[in-house]
Amino acid sequence: MQPKLKLGDTEVARIGLGTNRLTNTSENVAFLQQAVAAGLSHIDTAHTYTGGESEETIGNALSPIPEGCIVATKGGYRAGTGRPEALRAQIEESLRRLRTDSIGLYYLHRVDPETPLEDSLATIKEYQDEGRIRHVGISEVGIDQIEQARAVVPIVAVQNRYNLA
Repeated sequence: MQPKLKLGDTEVARIGLGTNRLTNTSENVAFLQQAVAAGLSHIDTAHTYTGGESEETIGNALSPIPEGCIVATKGGYRAGTGRPEALRAQIEESLRRLRTDSIGLYYLHRVDPETPLEDSLATIKEYQDEGRIRHVGISEVGIDQIEQARAVVPIVAVQNRYNLA
């Protein structure tokens, strides 16, 4: 049995499924359904993955998202997309694609050099306060940015690049 960790108030397996290249095919829909049925409890995607097809595939396969399964998605990848109005549009689109009323974990994908971090996170917090985002994470950040983020909204996950290179 794989060790578990707490993601906010939900226990998930330490290893999840990344869906960076997942396209919306019947094979991939079946794959996701089988993976969750076998105990997979954490799926990671983003607004930008395969032009949105990754989120659509997850929505097609898992709507409604099973209890105990966390689907994490991200928004605000490129400069200018951390602006409140851009993030709102991406969150709304992610909710539609995932076919859900609430996203389990939503990451700010990158800190936008054109937008104060607090402004981006305040927008995400609005959705959390409405119950449309359950947990908040940040990605590709340093310690100072994590502390800055925690002053705006509780942060349950940090996703940074990790590889041998």
